[in-house]
Amino acid sequence: MKSRSYAGPADLRLMQALLIRDYAVTHTRIGDIAWRTRYHTHHELSLEIRLWFEQEGLIAWTWLRTGGGLDLEVASEWRQDESEPPRVTWRLGGLSPAVATHGPTSRRTGLVSGY
Repeated sequence: MKSRSYAGPADLRLMQALLIRDYAVTHTRIGDIAWRTRYHTHHELSLEIRLWFEQEGLIAWTWLRTGGGLDLEVASEWRQDESEPPRVTWRLGGLSPAVATHGPTSRRTGLVSGY
């Protein structure tokens, strides 16, 4: 598994494709992330968004928004039972001090995760 920072519009389309594929199990919709990106440069987004890949396919993305909020989307085949955390986990050392101190959680799983 490899991860990297957001790199531009092609990554936004990958993020949206993951949401479309897992439409039935996610609360975030493709328009939500398009709307949230509208006032940000790609450089700003690269500081907040991380994409996770297994082989060549996107399996998860995280968005730690500087204005507040955390989005964590994990491909359905990489999720375990809803009561268990997903296989994609975060190392708190890669997050901001505020996040590491307060421990953000996913809306769906309550998991704290990182790079």
